Amino acid sequence: MTTLLVLLAATWAYLRGRREPMLFSQPIKMTTLLKALAVTVMAVLGIFMGTLALSITEDADLLSVAFEATSALGTAGLTRGLTTELSGWGQVIIMVMMFVGRACPLTVAYLVGSAFAPPRNAMQSELQIG
Repeated sequence: MTTLLVLLAATWAYLRGRREPMLFSQPIKMTTLLKALAVTVMAVLGIFMGTLALSITEDADLLSVAFEATSALGTAGLTRGLTTELSGWGQVIIMVMMFVGRACPLTVAYLVGSAFAPPRNAMQSELQIG
């Protein structure tokens, strides 16, 4: 809910021509706005990828597949009856989506992305000599 409020406040600020989004008379930090945007994009991307994967592996209508993918990523536990009829690959896809949804898409993206990030230099401290 907070993510949605931050994105709505940023959209409202943009439409009104303001440089800084406000929420309850408090400015929203840029890092908070970027985090909300990243969580939203990762969730939409996860739902899209899950729906695509399930539509390839399962013989069901797109609405049922999209509902199952959204429910799995949101860890809601809802179904349209497709869960019991999933193939082995479909069950694996749903399990992975439930794990990613529970771990938070932003956390999973950070873990995957950090594997490709250049190594950071260790902090060096000044030693007192003499």
